[in-house]
Amino acid sequence: NPFFIEEVAQHLIETGHLRGARGNYTLVTPLDRVEVPATVKSVLAARIDRLAEREKRLLQTAAVIGKDFPEPLLAAVAELPSADLKAALAHLGRAEFLHEQSIYPVAEYAFKHPLTQEVALGSLLQERRRHVHASVARAIEQQDAAHLDERAALLAHHWEEAGEAWPAALWHKRAAEWAGTTNAAEGVRHWERVRNLLRTLPHTNETLQLGATACLGNLGLGWRLGTPTADATDIFEEGRRLAEESGDVRTLAALYGAHACVLGAVGGYSDERVRYSREAMRLADQTDDQGLQLAERSYQAFGCLFAGRLTEGIEVCETAYQRLPADPALGAEFTGYSPFLGLLCAQAWMLSRLGRLNEAAAVCERAEQLASVHGESEVLTWLQLPRIELDISFADVAAAREHARRALKTGEKSATPQARMPGRFAQGIAHRLNTQWDESVAELEEALRAAISGANRMFEGWVRAELAEALLGRGELDRAEHEAQAAATVAHAQHSRCDELRAHLALTHTQFRRADAAALARAEQALVRAQELIDETSAHAYQPEVHECRAHLARLRGDALAARREIEEARRLYAEMGATAQAERLAKEMDGDAGTLLGS
Repeated sequence: NPFFIEEVAQHLIETGHLRGARGNYTLVTPLDRVEVPATVKSVLAARIDRLAEREKRLLQTAAVIGKDFPEPLLAAVAELPSADLKAALAHLGRAEFLHEQSIYPVAEYAFKHPLTQEVALGSLLQERRRHVHASVARAIEQQDAAHLDERAALLAHHWEEAGEAWPAALWHKRAAEWAGTTNAAEGVRHWERVRNLLRTLPHTNETLQLGATACLGNLGLGWRLGTPTADATDIFEEGRRLAEESGDVRTLAALYGAHACVLGAVGGYSDERVRYSREAMRLADQTDDQGLQLAERSYQAFGCLFAGRLTEGIEVCETAYQRLPADPALGAEFTGYSPFLGLLCAQAWMLSRLGRLNEAAAVCERAEQLASVHGESEVLTWLQLPRIELDISFADVAAAREHARRALKTGEKSATPQARMPGRFAQGIAHRLNTQWDESVAELEEALRAAISGANRMFEGWVRAELAEALLGRGELDRAEHEAQAAATVAHAQHSRCDELRAHLALTHTQFRRADAAALARAEQALVRAQELIDETSAHAYQPEVHECRAHLARLRGDALAARREIEEARRLYAEMGATAQAERLAKEMDGDAGTLLGS
């Protein structure tokens, strides 16, 4: 170990066996043998112990600050006159404990090796160490007042090491808020430190409120990181008890909303998500916080979207627009994104599924323009999924490619896997629409892995249904049928009604490819279930495809008249929705032109 050899050589220099200068030392005292300590730590400890008291205390103080440190900060806590400080630093530099690494705008020093800092710190008695940590924290607060957000994690560390739980908890809170959603894992770590520190303190109104806030922070990042629902439930219950004990209705409402997101996004419990979101809205309305009210309505709108409660979800959006300000900056502290823009995104998505395509496209345009202006990359990412759904309805392959590209680009800016999955998913759909089967299957398989890994469980049914269609295009009928059936099973269990509807359509397509009597019977059953789901959800965007499938089924059974009747109804519905390209495709088919009954 070269560092070990250097430290042994320094030991021999300091004990008078070697004299000279760097690169030119001479042995001046005979050595029968070199005593090699068991560890380099032993060498360092011996060298530090031989230092004069002034240098030893300064080195220990520097070790508390960190592996590198500015001279003004050291001066503030070293309790030495300026001349003594300079002299001691020079001595420690010559002894190669420290080295100067910059002189402008202030002198900065660093330990020669991390192990040197570790041993110096370990040689400091605990009481003295705590005192120095507190002094360092106070000095940083005074000297770097303009950058305390960036220094929050460091200050939390020093106050915690000083044994001061309350200020440490406050700085961990600030560090968590500074990390935000851009470094969600770091944010969670700080919120957990807040919760742990508060357990050592008496229950006061302040500690109760901070504890509830920490649980909220954990949950708010947890649905992005895929926190297991059992863990999230424990955090929610802890936060709920603290908020109720302190009478903090505002935080209680936010806790219900954040937990709803975890239940939906991670657990895939769509109806539970709606139930918790409703309670969050009820509690939010007991406060005068419009940002909170907007945030909880945004959560509820997304809950209704994924549960297939489309009419209720649209009503949530419209009520929010009537009662609350259309302010993209309002309420973001509760959600990590703009709740108003989230409402627009959810509304566009639900309008698309309701078959109100032109309205959905207009809302998408408005939301995307505002999200771009306000730098809302997370909302921009999610917006591409209703865009892709509209592209499918409009049969606009070029637009699908562009929207998939945007989803991938904006999603990659996020630090969480939850926001990166939509890009892969959108790419898979775009490749499928372009009949690029291999590329589509690869992207959708990657999206499926992301969905079932935790943070996007709510998408599993939809992703499997799309994968089934891509596999069918590639000619892998058995795998396609398996994925379609799995999609229907998962979506049904999650009460994700629109995704279950989509899965039954994919399953119908696989049975048409088999085309034997048993397969056609299974296709008919799948279409019956698809129609039930349309009736339940009002997801009329899928109604034309159901008629197309019925037409194909009739033709396979030799009933040309029924097939033509179903195709005419599908064409009429496409035209009513504004899906002109789809209507024209079926009109040509009715005129006897070449084409397939199922379309692209």
